[in-house]
Amino acid sequence: MPPKAQEYRVKMLTDLELLSLFEEQAISNEAWTHEYHIRVASIYLKSYSFEEAVDRVKQGIKKLNAANSVPESQFRGFHETITLGWLRLLRFKLHSKHANSSLDLIEKCPELLNSKLLNEYYSEARLMSLEAKQNFIEPDIKTLE
Repeated sequence: MPPKAQEYRVKMLTDLELLSLFEEQAISNEAWTHEYHIRVASIYLKSYSFEEAVDRVKQGIKKLNAANSVPESQFRGFHETITLGWLRLLRFKLHSKHANSSLDLIEKCPELLNSKLLNEYYSEARLMSLEAKQNFIEPDIKTLE
């Protein structure tokens, strides 16, 4: 098994390196940052249909959480609406910005590094509800692009 991703923090991982670590559940919970979430999701969105990318991201996050013993509770673990909301935003950004890689996308759209970006679309009460954690729900502030 490859070394944990935190050992690579000083070096910027390529898409291939990051995807390999993700698929082998070799990223520690501490190293599994918002930026890595965004990058992995964008890599899958560039390589697969939206439906296949969604499935790969969801299954991958669940496997990584299990490998890192992340407990499932209302405020921890996998969150359906947050995951699908970000995937929908990323799909739009990838198509509109014509990014060549996940790093290129972040360079062209630095706002994606704001982990609170979904708060422009969802009220906190709606986004953090148990219903939103378990099932995708549409935003209540403005439509996802």
